Amino acid sequence: DNRFDLMVRSHIVGPKGIRLQMQMKTLDGGVDQLANDAIESAWKEWCLPENCDVTGEESLTSIQQTFISTVRRDGEAIVRYYEGNRGGPFGIALQLLDPELLDVQLHEDLRNGHRVRFGVELDTRDRPIAYHFLDETATTSMFGYGYFTRASGHHIRIPREQIVHGFIRKHVGQKRGIPWSATALHRMKMLEGYEEA
Repeated sequence: DNRFDLMVRSHIVGPKGIRLQMQMKTLDGGVDQLANDAIESAWKEWCLPENCDVTGEESLTSIQQTFISTVRRDGEAIVRYYEGNRGGPFGIALQLLDPELLDVQLHEDLRNGHRVRFGVELDTRDRPIAYHFLDETATTSMFGYGYFTRASGHHIRIPREQIVHGFIRKHVGQKRGIPWSATALHRMKMLEGYEEA
């Protein structure tokens, strides 16, 4: 599992992450090298942990690697945008959120015609408009090889505009991701039953 995770990080994101290369043009159609260099320089500065990450711990490359690792393991990854004063010196910063906090057990029909399914609030056209996360005051403790989260039961509603919810859709109407190894695990369980028989 660890080797697969390292391969995913290496082959999808790479050691330097997804980088920005500007192609600004001057009014006469030439390359505006001065503008390109200025934007790329500012981008590199924003990619530093103290600028792009709300916690100040991860660079943009590290966020990308954690994002793709989380998609591989949990089937989905979630990033929240902070803008303005809360977005640090550049006015925008990112925060990785644990997909386990997006309450998969939350199903409600709201008075305004919206409904919540698996923690995702949908409008009457099935468009995601908000995400309902368990309160992060939940306590987390080691359990086996992973973490077991005990939540307080309170929810925080975050508008869709502040969230990037990354997952691979495999069927129509899918609102949450499926771990990449889910189908293999099912097949392995069936093989175990066959060998036992």
